[in-house]
Amino acid sequence: MSTNENSAQEIQKRFNKRVSADPYLKKLMERVENGSATFADVDTYACQVAECYNTAIHEVLGDVGIEEYRQAAQTTIPKGFHALYDRASDYTEQFINAQLQDAGIGMKAVRAEYDAEKERDVTGKILERTQAAEEISQVEGFSNLQVESFAQKAATNTLQKNAEVQSRAGLEVTVTRIYDGVGLHDGKDECKWCLERRGENMPYSEAYAKGAFSRHPGCHCEILYKTAKGIQRQTDWTHNQWEDVADEQALKIRRRFAEEDSSLSARERISVLEVAQSPGDAVKPRSMFGDYYDYNEIDIDDEAINALRGLKAAADKTGWEYGRSRCDGVWLEPHTDNKHNDVAIPYLSDAKNVELYHCHTDESPPSAEDMRAFATPSIQRIGVLSCNGDGWIIDIGSGIRPTKNELDEALDLCYNQAKDNLQGDPTFWEWTYEERSYMLVRERMRLVANYFEWDVMGGVLYE
Repeated sequence: MSTNENSAQEIQKRFNKRVSADPYLKKLMERVENGSATFADVDTYACQVAECYNTAIHEVLGDVGIEEYRQAAQTTIPKGFHALYDRASDYTEQFINAQLQDAGIGMKAVRAEYDAEKERDVTGKILERTQAAEEISQVEGFSNLQVESFAQKAATNTLQKNAEVQSRAGLEVTVTRIYDGVGLHDGKDECKWCLERRGENMPYSEAYAKGAFSRHPGCHCEILYKTAKGIQRQTDWTHNQWEDVADEQALKIRRRFAEEDSSLSARERISVLEVAQSPGDAVKPRSMFGDYYDYNEIDIDDEAINALRGLKAAADKTGWEYGRSRCDGVWLEPHTDNKHNDVAIPYLSDAKNVELYHCHTDESPPSAEDMRAFATPSIQRIGVLSCNGDGWIIDIGSGIRPTKNELDEALDLCYNQAKDNLQGDPTFWEWTYEERSYMLVRERMRLVANYFEWDVMGGVLYE
């Protein structure tokens, strides 16, 4: 084993030991566990973890020469960055989960991916400083600041990622950045860079564009965001009006559920409350007939419309789903798997621009499984014609092309948000089980499309 590897392992060992024994970190962890932690604690925790790492580095490398330290800056020091990133991200995730639970929002925190670019930036700056130094004392303070900046970035990235996810899921997210007041590193002059990024209750898109989640080394501005409870829960599906759902109303819903038919089993009661989705039994509420207020008007060519109508006509005869594809402008023959609620995507190895059309044998809009097709790079559009004549078209257009993991993550998040939205609707208890299934599919489709900035069209295509 090389000297660098030995040093890296020793630094990691000492780092873990220091984190476990640090009384301040223990107090911060207690605060996040009992729900009293703040956004400021998130940054404080990241900085304290970085201090543990910097101390471990000093204990192991403090007596080496500048040349050996220069080598360590490229290899030994960065080896522990993943552990440092995980520590800061773990705490931030726990904090956000507590915030979501306290707000009654049915979502879970997500973690930002490891920031390899920040690692390269920090490593490069430390190496550059060592090249101009003659002894370690001329580098250590600067190096400590860079390591702290890396840990802060881990925490801030995860904060920003969750604010983005919640905003895309249809929640109202506002961001506040409070200037730390200490100025630049010397504490004498105001930091114009930070002052340009401060603001209160900024909509997420505005805050992101302004760089409110960015930090420079040594920055301790407080960065926080709020996800308004109850905002963007649709309480009037007919006129597309939104209003706050107060805690009292949520409590009434739960009380009413508790008073429902006591003959229901525990499993059945949970299914009712969670608006469980069962393929093949979705029924559009009568109040929604002819209502496509939350979607664009269908604008596709006649060939595509006729293809969808032909699939529905075939399904009406057999009760099976049918599908048909247009690949690079050429139509393939219709196909079926002889199943009531499923038809497979055909193998399309060489096509570059694919449109997938199929029919549903119930009244549901495009499902989660339908939308998973967009993880395939060649698929640009999916179209569905439901058995009641409703047509639904989703175009990826200039929106985001997700990976399979990103799409699965968004589907899960938007499923939970859709449940929250529906259970906050005053008419929730007036819908049948089948109508709730329909509304869940429709609401999740809307949220996922909004999340990835896809174009969704809806309207009557078959009467």
